[in-house]
Amino acid sequence: MYFFKLKEQGLLSLLLLAYVVVRSFYLDAVPRWDAATYWGGIASAIEATKTIGNMAELPRVILDTYNVFGHSAMGYVGLLVLGQLLDYPNLFTLNFTHLLLATFSVFCTFKIFRWFLPSAQHLPEVLLATAIFALDPLFFATSIFINTDFPVLVFFTAALAALLYGHYGWFAIASLFMIFSKATGVLFWISLAGGIGLYSLIVLCRENRAGRLPSLGHLLPPTGILAVKHHLPLSTIFYRIFCIFLPGVGFKLYSIAKQGAMWSASNGIKFDSQGWNCFGFNTRVMSNRAGEIFILNFHWVLVLVVLFALLIGYGRYIERGRKKTSATIETASIDSNTEYSQSVITEPNSSNAEATAAPAENNRWWGMLPVLMCFLIFVVFNLTYITYIIPRYVVYGGFFLIIFALLSLQFAAKSRKTRCILLAIVFTLFTLQTFRTIDPLSKWVFGSTAFSEHRILQIDSAGEAQGNGFVYNAEFALEDKLLNRMQKAIPIKPDTTIITWNKDSGYAWFTRGDTFVNADSLERTIDKRNSFGYNIIEISDLHRAIAPPHAIYIYMSWLAQFSNEEKELAHLRQFYEVSAAEDVGFQGYSLRLYRLTRLSQ
Repeated sequence: MYFFKLKEQGLLSLLLLAYVVVRSFYLDAVPRWDAATYWGGIASAIEATKTIGNMAELPRVILDTYNVFGHSAMGYVGLLVLGQLLDYPNLFTLNFTHLLLATFSVFCTFKIFRWFLPSAQHLPEVLLATAIFALDPLFFATSIFINTDFPVLVFFTAALAALLYGHYGWFAIASLFMIFSKATGVLFWISLAGGIGLYSLIVLCRENRAGRLPSLGHLLPPTGILAVKHHLPLSTIFYRIFCIFLPGVGFKLYSIAKQGAMWSASNGIKFDSQGWNCFGFNTRVMSNRAGEIFILNFHWVLVLVVLFALLIGYGRYIERGRKKTSATIETASIDSNTEYSQSVITEPNSSNAEATAAPAENNRWWGMLPVLMCFLIFVVFNLTYITYIIPRYVVYGGFFLIIFALLSLQFAAKSRKTRCILLAIVFTLFTLQTFRTIDPLSKWVFGSTAFSEHRILQIDSAGEAQGNGFVYNAEFALEDKLLNRMQKAIPIKPDTTIITWNKDSGYAWFTRGDTFVNADSLERTIDKRNSFGYNIIEISDLHRAIAPPHAIYIYMSWLAQFSNEEKELAHLRQFYEVSAAEDVGFQGYSLRLYRLTRLSQ
């Protein structure tokens, strides 16, 4: 048994190490798009913290500056601020903190999968499923840059793992960090607590039908390796209940302190299908979000695995029913591959709970209650809440589909080899999609745009948060290398003027927040020391009176649906002599720049 545990820990350590190595290639990523905006807010929080005169000022500073842009983000931002207080501004520390959070989430996900499939024979499947999660394109991409959705997923996996293993104190802490990363964390906490409540209701109804009066301890779900839950001391029961409700109390106190809505930009809870930041049935939002959850990044493969596995499992269930005899059929465990849906709670009747407790496998069905509750509320919320169409809003979808696929395969495939082969295929597809957009169904559903020699998805809609729709896999990170190479090719100087299509959707999106150009390396940086800012002119604002003597026009091919290169060049030729195009490339991706010299009058 000890050797098995040692082997399991060793394999998990290798998986986590491999993930860290791959992710470490993105430790130089500079915040941009929404991430740059968030960094600007976090920088303000850091500066406010550094000027605190006494500790009595800290709570007000946290409430006023850590909750960036109206989000209840003070837990997540606090972690980022903590690292920056040692050396500010430090890009490596910022990105390394995100890497640690991502690795922690992968670890928690392994523990969750292992809780459902604890036997030795399932270890390869659990490791494969964990690797799929680690290389899920959307999770991988959102872990690279600052945002408030990624940490919600990190602490959701931590809260769920703590709940399943019976660590209620850690459940409360993880749930508080989940809630104080973004207000949507409240929905997941409600769902997790609702899963516990649903379990209690099922047990209560079953016991009442049997004419028994359950104890308070019976109404709490079984936890721990042996699923021992009965005959608990009253103090333990109330401690667990306190930990379950503490995150909700914490958020309520936060709401009172902030005296505002769940999110400052929301319109509260109202229903208006034609509105904005409210609930409603908006067909454009619903169809796009459904695609992001169930299709994007080969998620449709996971959906097919789940559907076919359940159909096969149901067919076998019907067949068993036909062959059923009058003899009592013993309920099988979740490890029996085809009997997961038949597992029931077996309860100890003697006072010696450990001696009479049912094997953990027979009690693990209850863990699906909070998972299903979270998934259903997650889907309903995202389909009905009308706001921007940004893929990171549904980053949680991959986790749910992976765990459903992993467990549903137990219905359909008796052979562990078959299950592992199917999971290995999914892992291969996910890995390829993480670094290069190859999913044909995603391209067909969302549409794609040319990025030099490649094509990337164009998920966001015209006029809505351009750029952030590209963050559905790690391919977007190559633009950092392109921008740095382009700035060196110019070479950019403090007085260099850059002309772009649109300040909200073109080059300026890379310069929002506190981002600068390092005066020595000419690369993008968050360190304002020995650096300078950008001079940007929107092409639609350009006229003769403000046209500088020299400028650089940048064309970004992936903005083709918004930006027309020929029309913009024609406009520029009214004021400038335009040089031949210069393509700055990297691995088949490129930016195009033109050097402009003002025409003599």
